[in-house]
Amino acid sequence: MLFEEMHDESNMDIVINNRLKDLNNWLENRVNVLEKELADLKEDFENMDLIYRNSTYDCESVDLKNL
Repeated sequence: MLFEEMHDESNMDIVINNRLKDLNNWLENRVNVLEKELADLKEDFENMDLIYRNSTYDCESVDLKNL
């Protein structure tokens, strides 16, 4: 009986281990996607900041009443 119990427990451990491996793989893929998205957003922000800093448009001179 001891062997059967150990065998059953071992099989349950295998199932749990496989589920955790799947979850870990999913989480690693999600992290990669989020890291790429963050890098893209940083690049977009840097480009927009560069455009803003190089802009010669004077917002204070615009008459907003006529818009």
